[in-house]
Amino acid sequence: MAQIGIYIVYLIVALMFLNGAALAVLAAMPRFVQDDPNDIFSRLNGSLKAHALGWFRLSAEQWPVYEAETRLMHRFGYVYEPFVEFRHSPVTGITLNMSEHGFRPVMEQGPWPPPSDQYTIFFFGGSTAMHFGPDWTGIANRLQDALAGSTKKQVKIYNFGRGAYFSSQEALLYLDLVCRGYIPNMAIFLDGLNDFYFHDGVPATGAIFRDALRRHARSGLDETGSRPNWHALRMFWNSLPVPRLIDRLIDRHLTRTEQTAVYRTESLTPMAADAVIRRYLFNKNVIERVSEENGTRAVFVWQPVPGYRYDLRHHIAMHPTQGLCGHERSGMGYARMAEWVAASPMGDTFIWLADLQDERAEPLYVDAVHYTAAFADAIADAIAQALVSRGLLAPSPRPRVSDSETAPT
Repeated sequence: MAQIGIYIVYLIVALMFLNGAALAVLAAMPRFVQDDPNDIFSRLNGSLKAHALGWFRLSAEQWPVYEAETRLMHRFGYVYEPFVEFRHSPVTGITLNMSEHGFRPVMEQGPWPPPSDQYTIFFFGGSTAMHFGPDWTGIANRLQDALAGSTKKQVKIYNFGRGAYFSSQEALLYLDLVCRGYIPNMAIFLDGLNDFYFHDGVPATGAIFRDALRRHARSGLDETGSRPNWHALRMFWNSLPVPRLIDRLIDRHLTRTEQTAVYRTESLTPMAADAVIRRYLFNKNVIERVSEENGTRAVFVWQPVPGYRYDLRHHIAMHPTQGLCGHERSGMGYARMAEWVAASPMGDTFIWLADLQDERAEPLYVDAVHYTAAFADAIADAIAQALVSRGLLAPSPRPRVSDSETAPT
């Protein structure tokens, strides 16, 4: 028995030593462990390096800071938010920031809560609205500058774009903000791309919440406590440095093996595309009704996507084997949406920008779908031109006064 005890001690010491060594590798060789051929920064630092600084409007000195802050934001990931499931964790940096109130700051960001002496615009969308780039680039940032002087009040934009969001989550987020008394003068919704990517209507974190509820339900079945919680033990084991290092090395090997695999284009049937469009129009209608009740003007922008009316010969950032990484669906759906818009015009509050890249023979994306700073400027300028020329910035009757100044933060 004593000898068994000695072996157990040896095993514990050996595990401690191996985990210490693995932790040293994880800390000392982050690029070897974290980077892989599919990682966007591996490509931006490699084959796309000559374009990266211009695409992101960064200096050579700013680039490593931005990369580190972006990786940090992804590491912190998301936090839970009622109704919409998740939002980005707050981040404070030099090139990249996320507010604790759920929006990404633009340059000369307005205060929160928004005061009544400014013209407040809430900007919604997915990661293309949030923007993959530093704070001083992106559609929301440029749009605020483009609208300067267009109203009697100073225009301030709050960028509620969030990664993987589509129109259903945006509608819920907007309703929640209005319900809490945060009522803007205008709400702009940039959509199209993610609605077709999440064509089944399930948010990106749906599987996580489903599994969490399943585990919670199963734990309640064992009221006697006679069965151990092996899931907690697995979570502890997987969090140790040795399993993490082994998993990462396996992932790198599989990723490199998959580089030779032929990527199969994701298809979308006309019936499935019509279902997505009907869902979008339903969300649009809900947003419009709420906006009318609260004296807010809602504007809907159908964004450009690389799969529709863009010459992919110029899309040098497209993944060499995986193409648009599932976003081919938006291109297929856009063709169907164009037919809907032609048959049933949606009025001045709907801005069709899907054709904006039609004649542009240049790179417009930094990866599969995210815009370069220059193309984000073009989109923002097109939105601003439509808002001004259509008179959408004119004051609208407000049936009740916003109580955002006193709403809880």
